[in-house]
Amino acid sequence: AVENFSKEELINEALQQNRELQLTRGTLAIKEIQRKASLADFFPSVNAAWVGTYSLTKPAGMGSTDRLSWTLALNLNIPIFDYSKFGALDEQKAAMKESELELKRIELSTKLAVRKAKREYFSAVLAVDNAKRQVDLAAEAVALSDAAYKNGAATFLNLTEAQRNYNSASIAYVTRTIQAQLSFITLKSALGRDVMTFVFE
Repeated sequence: AVENFSKEELINEALQQNRELQLTRGTLAIKEIQRKASLADFFPSVNAAWVGTYSLTKPAGMGSTDRLSWTLALNLNIPIFDYSKFGALDEQKAAMKESELELKRIELSTKLAVRKAKREYFSAVLAVDNAKRQVDLAAEAVALSDAAYKNGAATFLNLTEAQRNYNSASIAYVTRTIQAQLSFITLKSALGRDVMTFVFE
């Protein structure tokens, strides 16, 4: 139950479960890989090739003097200044910054949503408890009015008023209970939990 978790624990759960956050984190990781790959264009590279050559100078059986040689080839590539590469790199940096800002925005909105949902849920729970006490008090009032009416100490109007108050308190209790359930669903949604598991419980 969410009552057993602190606000920090609930916020951490929401940050881990939020699908939009997961998608943004994945997008940011991909952009970081692309940026690192673009940086490789600015560094020299060396290619090496090891080639063996076999030469037959005379026909076989006639004192052939076969010749085997090996060749090592090194190819050094030094990038020259290309302004377009800097433009592409700046574009990728800007895209990463945009994703980082989006990530912070989602994290902030997620934290605010959890705080608000938790506050409204606990307020709704307190409202249910208060409504239940009102129902109990109204039921006692009905019992007292009924006893007084039977003993001639109260009028039928007093009894009817007590019963009306009891009905109103009962309706308010049901309303507060539904509101608390809706608040709980909102909180579960803010935490990234499966809402349907609660709906069909």
